[in-house]
Amino acid sequence: MGQTKRQLILDYIKTRLSGLSDFNHVELNRVTPVDLETTPYPCVFVYSGTELRLTDDRAVIGQENWQWNITLEVWAKDDTDLEDLLRVIHEEMYNHYTLDGNAVYSVRIGSDMFTVDPSRYLKGMTVDYMVIYRHEKGIM
Repeated sequence: MGQTKRQLILDYIKTRLSGLSDFNHVELNRVTPVDLETTPYPCVFVYSGTELRLTDDRAVIGQENWQWNITLEVWAKDDTDLEDLLRVIHEEMYNHYTLDGNAVYSVRIGSDMFTVDPSRYLKGMTVDYMVIYRHEKGIM
């Protein structure tokens, strides 16, 4: 059995981000707590978010049409500029907005920077993407 369109999209995002020299670790859908002492920073965790079925003018007859939110959670030490990491993520995702042809398009819809643990000089940000994708009816 092959991968679903969603799995292909997540794997492609992981592949693109893993290829950037700015990140030391990229992981999909982390479910266990991260060991802050051993995590190689900067790192990115890719999370699947809310998905909504499209029925508006973006929908195509004969296809199931979806709007899916994906969040990139970025962690870095204090000596790393999050604005630089946001730039490289934005450029990489923008240049590959169809996610290897698996999406109609993807677009960054927001970001939020925050301090994770000031005693460890650890900071982070979330970068949110909206992905529009389609697949044949009944076949994910």
